[in-house]
Amino acid sequence: HSNNGKAKHSQNMNEPPFWHCLTEDDAQVQEQFSIYMDMSKRG
Repeated sequence: HSNNGKAKHSQNMNEPPFWHCLTEDDAQVQEQFSIYMDMSKRG
C-alpha cells in the first residue's frame, strides 16, 4: 500500500480510525448503513 489513502483521510479527524482501512466501496456501504440506522431510529 502507498500512503495516498491515508493522506486523503488524514484531514478528517472526526472519522473513526478504522475508516482508514476501508475502500471507497466500503465507505459507501457504511454511509448507506448510517442512513438506514437513522431512519430506523425515527421509526
